Amino acid sequence: MRPKTLKINLDTLRSDPRLVQEWKSLEWNSALTLPPFSKSLKQVAIIGHPDDEGVRLNNGREGAAEGPSRLLYYLGRMVHRTKETPPILIISDSISRPSLESRHIETEKRVRHLLKLNCRVITFGGGHDYGFPDASAYYQTCKGKVLNVDAHLDVRPVLEGRLTSGTTFFRFIQKFGGRSLIEWGIQDQCNAISHRNFARKSGAKILDSKSKMPKISGPVGLSLCLDAFKGIRGVSAPCFVGLDPEQGVEVVDAYKKKSQWLGIYECAPKYDPINEDSARFGALLAYRFIHQNL
Repeated sequence: MRPKTLKINLDTLRSDPRLVQEWKSLEWNSALTLPPFSKSLKQVAIIGHPDDEGVRLNNGREGAAEGPSRLLYYLGRMVHRTKETPPILIISDSISRPSLESRHIETEKRVRHLLKLNCRVITFGGGHDYGFPDASAYYQTCKGKVLNVDAHLDVRPVLEGRLTSGTTFFRFIQKFGGRSLIEWGIQDQCNAISHRNFARKSGAKILDSKSKMPKISGPVGLSLCLDAFKGIRGVSAPCFVGLDPEQGVEVVDAYKKKSQWLGIYECAPKYDPINEDSARFGALLAYRFIHQNL
């Protein structure tokens, strides 16, 4: 008996939609006029921080200013899942302000506005100093825990008003206290003992890279510095050991349904091997966050 002929819809096979074909770019002034979205819509807004001044001030490797554009490039190439991909809004213009502090202030305003519109917000760095305005906006709006996945505690004190990529969670603790902060992936060689003591005394929870993923109840904001993951070379301060990239996917999958914010920081593509691991990996994390049912 001859097998039945398989009927093939060639138009369907030719269809290869990508996220970039479906998302909408919008300048900030236009975003200010948007009405709130329905929470059931799962609207996603992506805003980039193409700025690595804080990294340079912390004596890190410059290059993270190129991160947002490459993260968007690889995210845009990923498949649009017709019934599962929510609407995606890209804030297309960056912030032009003379000082890093003024750019942080404006960033916090923008992220808070997007959160109040009921958007699920993804922020692309840039230096991890932008983790402060992003986390501050999230905490004030959503009142949830903040999970920082990082090799570094980033609790260097602010001296003489000098903001760097290392002062992120010192500023957060100074403003909100440490009880809402959980730091996972921390490596001994990357952090001063005095910084550990400060974070612990503030009430922050510290877990090293050998610890299991923390279990957190209630809303969670996710701050992921790509230097937490072994094998990812295109970052401001690379580590040879650390969390496995698969653990990054797992933490996003574990908390994406209870998180309204994901920040990805210190993707510095110019230090990547030819296949651009940091940008592809960061884009994958964003893709998993966008799709709640994967």
